[in-house]
This record gives sequence, C-alpha cells and structure tokens, in this order.
Amino acid sequence: MRKLLQILTVVLLVLSAAALVLGIMLFGKRQLLMGRTQSLEKGLMQVAALLETPADPATTPANFTEKDIGEVAAQEVTEPERAAFWKDYPLHLEAADKPLVTVRREELMNYYKVDPISGKPAKNPATGLFETEGDNTMAATIKRISDAATYELDQLNKTRHQLAAVREELVKTIEELNDGKQRQRRSLVQITDLNNQIATLEDEKRNLEGQVASLESEKLALEEDVAAKEQTIQTQADDIKLRDETITAQRLQIADLKKGAVNKDPNMIGSSEGLVKMEAGPKGKVVSVNGDWSYVVLQLNDVALAEIDAMRAELAAKNIAGFPTIDLFLKRGDSYISKVRLVQLKRDEKLAIADVLVDWQQAAVETGDIAFF
Repeated sequence: MRKLLQILTVVLLVLSAAALVLGIMLFGKRQLLMGRTQSLEKGLMQVAALLETPADPATTPANFTEKDIGEVAAQEVTEPERAAFWKDYPLHLEAADKPLVTVRREELMNYYKVDPISGKPAKNPATGLFETEGDNTMAATIKRISDAATYELDQLNKTRHQLAAVREELVKTIEELNDGKQRQRRSLVQITDLNNQIATLEDEKRNLEGQVASLESEKLALEEDVAAKEQTIQTQADDIKLRDETITAQRLQIADLKKGAVNKDPNMIGSSEGLVKMEAGPKGKVVSVNGDWSYVVLQLNDVALAEIDAMRAELAAKNIAGFPTIDLFLKRGDSYISKVRLVQLKRDEKLAIADVLVDWQQAAVETGDIAFF
C-alpha cells in the first residue's frame, strides 16, 4: 500500500510538472493571440477611419460649359455646335468630406452575438451553438468594413476610368489649342503683312494727295495766269481797237485835209498850230504798251487834263479847232526812257494815245512809267 502511494505521488508530481510546463506554454500563446487580436482590432479601426460610408451616387447633372466643336468660318455663329462630354460625367466622384465608417472596439471584441435582454451570448435554437453573426458582432463589423473597402475600390476604379476619359479629352483639347495657336500665328503673320501693305498704301495715298494738292495749286496758279493773260489780251485788244480807231480817224483827217475840209476833230492832238502851254511836272502814267505798233496808252492826271482844257478853250476863243502837238517824256525812277507824242484824247476816260518816238527811245517802255513835261 505504501509503495502504491509512493508511485501515485510520483505520478502526480510528474503530471503537475507537465501541467506547469503546459500552462507556461499556453500563457505565452495566450499573450501572442491577445497581441495579435489587439493589433488586428487597432488596424481595422485605423482602416475603417479612412473608408467612406457607402452611399448611392447623387444624380446631379454636371452643368459645365461644353467645348465648341463647330467649323470655323468667316461668319459669326450665335449657337455653335458643342460636344456632350459633361453629359454623363460622374460629378459625385468630386464630392469631398463624405461620412467615414465608424467602428467601436466593443463591436470587434464581441465574437458571439449578445442577447440584448440577458446580456449573455445568444445560442442558435437549431444547433444549440453560440451565434457568431448578427448585429454588434465582430463578423458584422468586419463585413461593414469590407463593404466600405469594396465601395471605396469601386469609386477608385470609376475615378481612374474618368481620369482616363478626362485625360483623352484634355489631350484632344491641347492638340486643338496647339493647332489653333499655329493658325493664329499664321493669321498674325498675314495680318502683319496686310497692315504693312496698308501702311505702304497709306503713304502712297498721302504722297498722291500731296501731288494732287500741288497740281491743284499749279492749276490754280495757271488759271490765274491764264486769267491775267486773258485780261492782258483783252486790254491789248482794246488798245488795238483804240489804235485802229485812231488810225481810221487820222486817215479820215488826212482825206479831209486833202479835200480842204474846214471842220477838224477837236480830240485829235496836233490838229492846230500854236504853242503848248503846260507847266513842268508829271502828267500821268503808262497803263498799256504796244511794242508792235510803237504806241502807248496814258492815263492823264487832273493837272494835265486841266492844261489841255485851257489850251482848247484859248484856241476855241480864236475860233480854232483842236490844239497843238504835245510831246511828253517818260521816265522810270530817275532813268529817262523815251519821248512820246499824244495823237488822240479820251477826255471822259482820262486816257490818251501817244506814239513812241523811237529816235528818242533809250529803253523799252513799260506799264507804270511816268509821263512828264
């Protein structure tokens, strides 16, 4: 009996030692499992804090300006043709600050479903085993996190797809913009050339306008010159007419003298004998010159007319018609020009025709020369 007790005691000691060793080993495993579980809980909570709560996408249409894809022509278009890029654009992908998934540590610690009445783990009536799925269980919380991650991945894939579409549209727009810039550069070159041509034409226009103005001035000067020459021609024609009248009168006078006529023209100077009674001094000026016929037209002053009238009255008192020959000298400044002889008088016009005595002539007679006695 004693030996049996000794054997049992030894067996119990060995089993106690084995139990101690196994307990120590299990404690280490327990610490490992507890650390892993806590790390997983912490990691799930951190991941959940970065996930958005799944929600149905908003159907708000994207109201952005569409790109003009109409043809470019030299006309104004009020409503050009536009693209429909923004028609199906998922505007909800741009939404920020969406609600995130919230996870409580207690939900991850509840491996079994808790009966809300008793507060104890609930069993499945059919199997009699504890329920591991349901509200506020670790499985339900992990599924919620998994659904949020799936939703986030789906949103990410849609965003990637939309980014690719936006990139393609952006590339097309950049190519069109680059092509438009090239056309604009060519247009600017053409515009610059046209502006230079316009500037050149404007310069030519101004030059031509200056030439036209100069020609107009020359035309005006020529017209004035023509008018002056026509006036001169008219004056000369009047002088010629007066000279012709004088010649005709002299021819008639000669004919009358030949016939012994008694009556004489009182306006014909030199038609009677007698002394010339005139005071020394200016008697008028030359208003017209005829170099071909060597005669001038004088405009007599009042002194000369008065002296001629006095001589005519003195002769009339003696019943003598006309008056004696009157010779006058011409000067220009202090220079002697010539000597002239009056042949006819226009008393009302204060004019007289005088022959130029070429034997006395020192220089060409000009209009404005002074006649003096």
